[in-house]
Amino acid sequence: VKEIDDIYKKASLNQLLFGGLLFLAVWLNIDEGLSLLPDKFQGGKYVVLYISLSKLYSVSTGVTSQIIINSRFYRFDLYSNIILLGITILSNYIFIPESSPLFEYGIVGINGAAFATALSVIIFNTFKMIFVKIKIGIQPFTFQTFKALALIILTYYIVNIIPFSDNIFYAILLRSGLILLIFLPLMLLFHISEDINELVIDIRKRFGN
Repeated sequence: VKEIDDIYKKASLNQLLFGGLLFLAVWLNIDEGLSLLPDKFQGGKYVVLYISLSKLYSVSTGVTSQIIINSRFYRFDLYSNIILLGITILSNYIFIPESSPLFEYGIVGINGAAFATALSVIIFNTFKMIFVKIKIGIQPFTFQTFKALALIILTYYIVNIIPFSDNIFYAILLRSGLILLIFLPLMLLFHISEDINELVIDIRKRFGN
């Protein structure tokens, strides 16, 4: 169990860092990205946000599904997928119509569908994570997880307040470059992921030789 716990935590952290970097690149460039698409896609900004956040949460829960499938509780994976289907149908029924309780926040129609999907995925993954904690006694989060989240938030706020060129392509290129220049050095400086730091050290040694 100790070995599985270590893998669980490392996978969660590394996937959160990679997913967080990808999320920043997508969300911070969302306006420029959508401006390159036909007009019918212009209202999809918050669809991208809800789905991206749910995916980020999913990867942050690490290899929960794989742990369940390869344990004596493997049948629970089937049951949890049935529960996911039920939650998705119910949440779509609640948030898509104009009677959506979050209508005043624009969570209705296609935005409501995206929100419902994101909510279902978050509940689904949380449910499985709690199950693994109860049955096997392990969970994916550590103090490093909070450091990773802090890094993602810090990078977002720094990049978001800096004005960029009106040229769409230059703006995307420069903003994406700045995200990398802030995110990667700070990630290594604060030793958020032992695996990534060791990989960088190994690469340096190889090139040094």
